[in-house]
Amino acid sequence: APNPLGAYGRTKLAGEWAALAVNPKTAVFRTAWVFSAVGRNFVKTMLSVGAQRPELRVVADQHGNPTAAPDLADALAGVLARIRDDGWQDKHRGVFHMAGGGHTNWHAFAEAIFSAAAPFGGPRPVVHPIATHEYPVKATRPADGRLEQRKLQAVFGVALPPWQQGLERVIRALHP
Repeated sequence: APNPLGAYGRTKLAGEWAALAVNPKTAVFRTAWVFSAVGRNFVKTMLSVGAQRPELRVVADQHGNPTAAPDLADALAGVLARIRDDGWQDKHRGVFHMAGGGHTNWHAFAEAIFSAAAPFGGPRPVVHPIATHEYPVKATRPADGRLEQRKLQAVFGVALPPWQQGLERVIRALHP
C-alpha cells in the first residue's frame, strides 16, 4: 500500500490517481532505483566517487529494487506488444510495479557495483555500511521501498531480470 513520506511521494501518488480517474484505459508503472550508462544515477556516482576516495560510507538500512534502464525499456516494450497483440483489456488498467528482479540495500548495491566494475579496472574502495540517520538528506526515504512484481507478470507476462544482470549490462556499456 502506498505510504508517501513527503511532498515528492504525495504528488507522485496524486498523479497516479489523477491519471487513473481521467481515463479508464490507463496503466501506471512504478519503478525504482533506475540506473543506466547515461545521465546521473547511483551507479555512475559510486564509480566516480569510488575513484576519488579510498573509503565510502553508504546507507545499509534502506531496501529497494535497483532497475537497469535498458531492462525497464525492454519490459515496457513487452507490455506494449501484449496490448498490441491482445487489444486493451480491463485487466490492463491499474498500477503495476516494474523494477529489477530481487532486492538489496544501497550498501550492498554499491559493493556489487565495484565488484562488477573491477574486471574493467574500476575502483575498489572500502565501503562501510551506515544507518540512514548517519547520512542526513532533505527528503525522507522509506526504509522498505521494495516493489512486488507478481501482478506485472500475471497480467502482461513480463518480468524484469535480476538487478544483478542489469548491473552487469550497464557496467559493460560503460566499458566498451
